[in-house]
Amino acid sequence: HLPALDRARLRAAWAALEPELAARASTGHLALPIGADHHAPHPRLPRLRDALARVDARYRFRVSRWEDYFEAAALELQNPPEVSGELRSSYGYCWTLQGVHATRARLKRLHGTVESRIQRRLTPLVERLGDRTARAELASFERTLVRCQFHDTIAGTVCDEAARAQLVRLEGLDAATADSVRELLQRAAKDEARHGLVLFNSSASASRAVVETALRFFRRDVLVGPPGERRPRKGPGSLPFSLRDERGRVVPVQVLSRRRTLDRLDRRYGYPDLDLVDELAIAVDPGPLPARGLRTLEVREPARAASIPSRSRARASRRTIENRLIRVELAANGTVTLVDRLNRRRCPGLLGLELMLDHGDLYTPSLRPARVSRSIGAPALVADGPLVAALELPWRLVVRGHGTIVGRTRLSVAREEPELRVAIELEQRARRVRLRIGFPTHAAGPAIVGTGERLIRRDGSADVDERAERYVPTAPAHDVVSVGDRRDGLTLLHEGHFEYQWQVGERLSLTLLRAVGELSRGSLPERPGYAGWPTPTPDAEERGPHRIDFRLRAGGLASLRSYPRSGVGMLVTEIVGDDRARDHDQHQGETGR
Repeated sequence: HLPALDRARLRAAWAALEPELAARASTGHLALPIGADHHAPHPRLPRLRDALARVDARYRFRVSRWEDYFEAAALELQNPPEVSGELRSSYGYCWTLQGVHATRARLKRLHGTVESRIQRRLTPLVERLGDRTARAELASFERTLVRCQFHDTIAGTVCDEAARAQLVRLEGLDAATADSVRELLQRAAKDEARHGLVLFNSSASASRAVVETALRFFRRDVLVGPPGERRPRKGPGSLPFSLRDERGRVVPVQVLSRRRTLDRLDRRYGYPDLDLVDELAIAVDPGPLPARGLRTLEVREPARAASIPSRSRARASRRTIENRLIRVELAANGTVTLVDRLNRRRCPGLLGLELMLDHGDLYTPSLRPARVSRSIGAPALVADGPLVAALELPWRLVVRGHGTIVGRTRLSVAREEPELRVAIELEQRARRVRLRIGFPTHAAGPAIVGTGERLIRRDGSADVDERAERYVPTAPAHDVVSVGDRRDGLTLLHEGHFEYQWQVGERLSLTLLRAVGELSRGSLPERPGYAGWPTPTPDAEERGPHRIDFRLRAGGLASLRSYPRSGVGMLVTEIVGDDRARDHDQHQGETGR
């Protein structure tokens, strides 16, 4: 904004800028940044420096680095004032653009999945099992992830072509990191068992959890490539089985569902091994696993089921799921009541869907009330214990003039766990809408929020100068948001980055998606001016399937130290195939909790 050749324009621009900079300065030095977002540095810095010196003789102008400025200022200021906080607010000076945290949410969730796999699954596996090649591969994955984090790309404030390129990078990284996890676990499994289930607790602390994964049983070969003289082999498919630990003890298993599907095992050399298999989704309670610990459960002949005390079982009925720690009651309007049995506390009205029209752009929401007709289907019993109890609720939102969102919410509890697991699968067919899910609570005080590096405190309000931009009450979080205390609060656990809003004493909200079809608009009351350029972004309406997984716990975190920096403990499972029925003695399938 500082022209170098037109002295009159330069004098007017400097006269407007200098008083604002001088008022903020703690020393006689001013830092005048040259260049900005979307702006190259000034092409003739020496000319600009000399022109400014002629305009204002009070200052000596020089071209310097930031280090030079800080060193000069430090000589005058022995005890500089301390500035603390997240550096997320520039209200009153320029745009803050805090609406981007839910923009292109599908890409952000995929990024969170890949980031978590690299940091929490692959890194500890490489530390325990990897060689020089595995460590080099991990470093390559980390560099590729950083290349997905340029600020407009990760914010989602780019044209659709750039977002598609980002999707290709992340999908490739997703597949490569998952394959690397499988390969490391298969390497470990060679020494553990010939066929079974390998569990790895990648957390830095001991863990006990019910794991949901899948077992696949061979039915027949599906030949890939020219058949030649090869003959497809056949197998019996799924048979009654049990899982036994290293000491031969039967561990508790619950079959959740069955289906027939194709399973592919890629080879480093030759055609893939493609099989028709029976896939059994199962829940298994392997018992306690030490930090960074491996355990193998062998698939064996049927045996008497492991005994689970009646008091510690998970149970389900037509509208309730429960264990001895919590009870979840499903209301006719689709909301749930979470009952904390230990503290004798009820949290009603949770998981209500909140839908508003959004006439904003990829930078800034512009929200309006929506006329929505809701239909809630009858809940279906998915699992009735003893390890996992689950209900599934179908629903449909019709937004007048804007389209439809169809979805289903799976609610589940596992034995001896104090958390409600929620999985929302939806088909987005609407335009210009924002969809959230709400958690009413009377908890007071600030929220404890994960940032990826550490936990911090934030309150739910702000006193800001709205001259340049209207305040946006939503905020970013990573892994966790917790409000209130242990007896009067809620904790939301969500892997990776997400957007939330905390209205103190009223409700906590989680944004599921924003569907906006314009990169930047110039007619928003919330933000005067174009933040980018006006171009259609139909892909940013996020049409198609979405899946959002999170967990909810009654009670807040007691302190900033009560939640580990590494997040929730991860159990990585790997299936090892039966070499009597396959070309390889390894089979894959990675899932994590």
